Amino acid sequence: MRVVCPSCRHQLEVDAPLATGATIRIRCSRCSARFHVDRLTGDFAHHDSPSEPPPRTDAVGAAVPDIAELSAAPPTAVAPPTPRRVEASEPRPERVTADDLYQHGLRLLRAGRLPDARDSFAACLKLDPLRSDCRVQRAITLMRLGVASGQVDFVGLQETFQSAIDADPLNAEAWFGLGTLWGLRGHPNRAIQCFRQVLTVDPGNLEATRAIRLQRIRKQGRDERSPRIARLLGRLKRRG
Repeated sequence: MRVVCPSCRHQLEVDAPLATGATIRIRCSRCSARFHVDRLTGDFAHHDSPSEPPPRTDAVGAAVPDIAELSAAPPTAVAPPTPRRVEASEPRPERVTADDLYQHGLRLLRAGRLPDARDSFAACLKLDPLRSDCRVQRAITLMRLGVASGQVDFVGLQETFQSAIDADPLNAEAWFGLGTLWGLRGHPNRAIQCFRQVLTVDPGNLEATRAIRLQRIRKQGRDERSPRIARLLGRLKRRG
């Protein structure tokens, strides 16, 4: 509490004791004036009488309440800290689900972050090993990684796509993955059949339409380079 000396207007810092009584006896550390202040507000009450002993001051000159008042203060008990309880309304950290990992993997796959997408799909399958859509997307991711590295596991990927199709014949993603795989293996006819199945399920699938067109171009180029076509072309040249 801050107290102002009524004689010299010097400001004093006073620790109010926990004792009874309306006033506190103060002695100014500058002019040694003795006076009483209100215990609650710190306002000047009245001057000290000559018969009362002067109040003590500490080492830095701040006024200190009378020792008799401190001794009269009742002991205060310090309550132990109450353990904090978590209320039901407080938000709790949500658990990551298989669907969260699957959706995160799809976003990574669209962004071209293939290794991260592969890991996210793998984590999803650890939580839900029978999730067919995640197995298909992981196989597509592995196929794209294999194309980039030149090492494609054709047998394993074909089994994954085929098992997904057996479980759900209307799985357009599995049909598209299997068609892409057949195209990589150099079988345009089988690839076109798979892409046609995609269009059966999803008639507006532009990727499947473009894939069919690309496989037809590759098929035409392969037929032109076949031995039969070469022999026919050779006969025509000789006849000419």
